[in-house]
Amino acid sequence: MKKALYIIFLCILSVNLVGCIKNDAERPVDISQRQVSDEEVNQPGQDEREMRTITISVKNTAGMPVPGVRFSVPKTNIIQEAAINGDIKFWSEVKEVSIPKIPFYKMPSVINFDDYEQNEIEVVLKPEEVKAGFQLIFPEVKRQHNGSMTTIEGKVVDENDNLIDNEKINFDDSSLNAKTDDQGNFKVEVPAESMSYRIYFPNLDNKKYYQIDTFKNSISIIDIEI
Repeated sequence: MKKALYIIFLCILSVNLVGCIKNDAERPVDISQRQVSDEEVNQPGQDEREMRTITISVKNTAGMPVPGVRFSVPKTNIIQEAAINGDIKFWSEVKEVSIPKIPFYKMPSVINFDDYEQNEIEVVLKPEEVKAGFQLIFPEVKRQHNGSMTTIEGKVVDENDNLIDNEKINFDDSSLNAKTDDQGNFKVEVPAESMSYRIYFPNLDNKKYYQIDTFKNSISIIDIEI
């Protein structure tokens, strides 16, 4: 009798054990509680392996960033502008970008990403030549955002830091012009877009052009030493 009861007990235990195993197999697994190995963490996903970010840095020959340069993706409506540090980012699914001409610069019209293995592409805008006997200078520019207006302003002094007052300033290849006040300061509004300007002093015999890059919604503040 005891032996028969013992056999029945073993049968009931076996049935319950099989049921538990089956229920565990069917129960959803909470992956948020699963410990992930270091090897899995360091293994990039499929999207990450196929996609990369291309960073284009735009600078002039003086090594200064050129912000506001507009890049467009051919056959699309995508247009992006370089940030204040001259950088702009594209996903590698974009194969090439076009760049509009900026006055007074030699520059590529198209950048094809397939021509570059690296993820960082530096575009150096080389200035066009100035007239024979003249010198081209890139004054240091302090930029800051200022609503929807774009201006070039600054102060003009000589080599001894004396103010150059009431002096005419011309913009090469442009109808723009300006004049310093009695404190040597000047200010001129320019179109609110990415541009480059060359200014000079027609009444002074210093034979220098000063090239200034501007971009949207900014003030370009410069100090010029004659």
